[in-house]
Amino acid sequence: MPQVSRNKLSKKTEEKFLSTFHLILTKINKSEDMSTFLLSLLTTTEQIMLAKRLMMFVLIKEGYTDMELSRTVHVTRVTASRFRYFIESHGEGFEIAWKILEDEKLLEELKGFLSRLVTYTAMAAGGRVKATIL
Repeated sequence: MPQVSRNKLSKKTEEKFLSTFHLILTKINKSEDMSTFLLSLLTTTEQIMLAKRLMMFVLIKEGYTDMELSRTVHVTRVTASRFRYFIESHGEGFEIAWKILEDEKLLEELKGFLSRLVTYTAMAAGGRVKATIL
């Protein structure tokens, strides 16, 4: 998890910062502009962390186990379990992402990719294939 400064912002300042950030995100409507913005804003590690969360959500929605999440997304089983609990109690935002994936016809393609990845990682974990990046 990224570290937050120990120097706390006032509640009013924090709210202003967040509302400005949310406004900018909602106003970027081109994929290329969003990619450029995110590359400037987030480190590669932060982007991967966020992408992993999204992929874990899709796998959870598709009924995969914590063990499968752990192997596929390369997180610990404890992290997978905690994330599943988080989704169950606070997953409304991820449902918005699910709807976008459905609307953009990307969901089936993503499900197919993740299914192949889960199968591959299970086989690699069992020593039946040489572990390589897909």
